[in-house]
Amino acid sequence: MMLAPWVEPPAEFRRRDLVLAELIVGFKQDALHRLEAIPEEQLADDPALLAAPCDAMLERASLCREAAEKQPESADRALAFGKALALSGDASGAERQFANAIRLDPSLKRAYLELWTLYDGQHRTDEMREISEKYLNWNPRNILFRRLKAILAMESILSDLPWLVPPH
Repeated sequence: MMLAPWVEPPAEFRRRDLVLAELIVGFKQDALHRLEAIPEEQLADDPALLAAPCDAMLERASLCREAAEKQPESADRALAFGKALALSGDASGAERQFANAIRLDPSLKRAYLELWTLYDGQHRTDEMREISEKYLNWNPRNILFRRLKAILAMESILSDLPWLVPPH
């Protein structure tokens, strides 16, 4: 499959736009190969293009950090940086970036989910409950967070009744 523009962009944006389109549709290898041919100075001045390899390869925390620094008011960049930090094992840095993404965009459900998942991996039940409440304060009808909250409540009840839970 080959991508084609709906409207032909100006010549100076063709390569850039194709890289971004390839990443959006999942042609990561093609996009990353094409990205290598873009001059460093053009890359440094274009936050969306700079973030492209971060979005494609979250394990490259340095790229994600640079993209987040270029767009400090972008919740999406903070979220991507947080995911990269989590993948690299920096849980506290990831937590800060997820919280920053939520601060920048309180409607960004993915940031709440990433933070909830991080807390779950660390068995931080109180924080899991708090992040569920925080999202539900923003969107009280969200089914996912209502269920997560209910699961936490059920686990709390079961932990108070050890005779109901078979031993491991």
